[in-house]
Amino acid sequence: MFDSPPCADLPELALATFQERLRFANIEHPAMQALVPLACARAEQCMAVRPGDFPDPGEATPETPKPFPPVDPVRILQQEVALPSLPQVVVELQEHINSESSSAEDMGEVISRDVGLAAALLRMVNSAFFAFPSQIETISRAVTVVGTKQLTTLALGASVMGMFKKTDILDMDMERFWRHSIACGIIARAIAQRLKLEEPERYFVAGLLHDLGRPAMFAAHPDRAQAALALAHSGLLTPSEQTAFGFDHARFGSMLLRKWNFPFFIVMGVLHHHNPEKALEHPQAAIIHVADVMAQTLGHGATAHFHIPPLDNAVYDSLPLTTDMLTTITEELDEILDAFCSLLVPGKG
Repeated sequence: MFDSPPCADLPELALATFQERLRFANIEHPAMQALVPLACARAEQCMAVRPGDFPDPGEATPETPKPFPPVDPVRILQQEVALPSLPQVVVELQEHINSESSSAEDMGEVISRDVGLAAALLRMVNSAFFAFPSQIETISRAVTVVGTKQLTTLALGASVMGMFKKTDILDMDMERFWRHSIACGIIARAIAQRLKLEEPERYFVAGLLHDLGRPAMFAAHPDRAQAALALAHSGLLTPSEQTAFGFDHARFGSMLLRKWNFPFFIVMGVLHHHNPEKALEHPQAAIIHVADVMAQTLGHGATAHFHIPPLDNAVYDSLPLTTDMLTTITEELDEILDAFCSLLVPGKG
């Protein structure tokens, strides 16, 4: 346990909010013992404590919503909601990825035809995220220095972000949602780099898209979404989604990405990041699970009323991470998150 109550020096509102967020977190875990003080030290700039983030202690808890019969996620994908269609550039990139005869020049030519996507990728490649020593001025050069698969994967992630620009999904703060997603992606990539895993950009995109199912399913069934949020008022949102929908955002997001023919690696990472047993079989899901908990602990949560989910011991222990690595990754996140959000968040930059 902590030698002294964590964050005891925070202002009263911030302290009460942070303690509430920690209600379900297993703060006895050594990783959390390292992360919580780091979060406290960054509370003012990243805790994002806002009026209404959590109710006043005397405020009445919302009534438990009436149960809904389960809904078939396949029916939502096929019939019930006009989900965004993939841009043509993504369709073509998918075709090139799956073609053994496609070259780096083919990929670069497709990306270059989408001026907005090309500009976003060049901003990303020239950011501190990659920290190349010289300016990268063309997509063809970016393909060369970053790698064909890596840049194409980043293009897929950036394109999907641009498809979810709406800010009126149950009053979801989409800027906040994407900030959490980007933080998770940055952390996942940093973990992959430290573990010397191949193609760390795949982990970034899997982290970037890990919660994609949430705005999609909330837009499809706002009544069920309201019920999930009410249930999460005093609990965790993912189990509340299971109760209100019959499935959660991880399953729906993976189905959506599978429908769009995203790489199996990313689909599995999204599907299992809340499923410890399966995450042990899919290291990318284990990394996203840890990155997700880290991002939330450090104050970058996807929704206003968020509680930090427990860090699964077995999943964390399956990765050879040290507390020194967590500290370094946190410092790197501090350095690039704001700049990266300005590059990627739809409607910003």
